[in-house]
Amino acid sequence: DVESGTELRSFEGHIGEIIHLSFAPDGQSFVTVGDDTARVWSLGTGELLHTYTVPGAGIGFARFAPDGNRLLTADTSPTNNIRVWDLATRQTIRSFGGNTFIQNFEFVAGGQLVTAAGVVVQVWNIETGQVIRPLPGVTQAEFVVVSFLTATNSSVVVAGCLNGRVITWDASTGQILHDFMGENLFDLAAIPGT
Repeated sequence: DVESGTELRSFEGHIGEIIHLSFAPDGQSFVTVGDDTARVWSLGTGELLHTYTVPGAGIGFARFAPDGNRLLTADTSPTNNIRVWDLATRQTIRSFGGNTFIQNFEFVAGGQLVTAAGVVVQVWNIETGQVIRPLPGVTQAEFVVVSFLTATNSSVVVAGCLNGRVITWDASTGQILHDFMGENLFDLAAIPGT
């Protein structure tokens, strides 16, 4: 409880650091990533609903699909390192991806997935596992895309790079909308409603 400072619930299961947390579209559950696993929790009860693992690989990132029925994970497999899981059956529907580690991904309008692997930014169709288009402009000088801002009702993608470069694309066309330099970046955040 924010006003009283009273703990309402704790979620126990990871034995190490949690490196990522993301809420489901309905706000009733969330996924955490740590210990090379992705764990889905009930926000209301604190119950661990399921633990997702990939044999021989560690999961480094996870997010719910906009429909709320699927979970996507990125792992350290040498190929096909993006997995789409059915939340009802807890089974992998498909896996796809390249041969580089995916640091981050977000969704844009139409349920398309935007991924960052080093300096490679791509838009994917999660129904087919095929690349729709690359998003140009990130170079080796940026070193790595550290964060994205997107909205599921827009095709705009904002990427922040470690060296301070910020690039905005229209994911539906691949066109660069804005490109500017700032200070070194470690994360991006948006003000709700803007």
